Amino acid sequence: MTTIAHKRARKLVACGLIISPDERVLLTQRPAHTAHAGKWELPGGKIEPGESPEAALSRELFEELAVRVDIGRVWDVIAHAYEDFDVLLLIYPCRLRDGEVPRPVQVAATAWVEPAAAAGFDLLEADAPILQRLSNEPLPLTPGKLQP
Repeated sequence: MTTIAHKRARKLVACGLIISPDERVLLTQRPAHTAHAGKWELPGGKIEPGESPEAALSRELFEELAVRVDIGRVWDVIAHAYEDFDVLLLIYPCRLRDGEVPRPVQVAATAWVEPAAAAGFDLLEADAPILQRLSNEPLPLTPGKLQP
């Protein structure tokens, strides 16, 4: 007898690892009307059909934070199984363009944090390993940043 497994929903998400000049990382808090409300995460969102990850990330950061960024190459990929769905996060280092200041448009709040201090935030389970990695190794280079 053949059993058919229940298909789980899968989400492909582009995340911005936005790093400030003083080496803090931008986190956003999920709004009350969303799944995982109140949790903190890297900003970004789902990649729509026919959209490149970079285009999705650029769109999402503008919608959520009203900012324009320069996007680097994929730095990490995280797979995580939540209770109801699976998610694959593509993590891109980003640099705010000159004069851009993030403001919470479609998120509840924003916070610039040192990676080691991120453990004090109620992080989404998929994002926690990213911040753990950042607290143990140098931050990735952002677009336009020269190596020392």
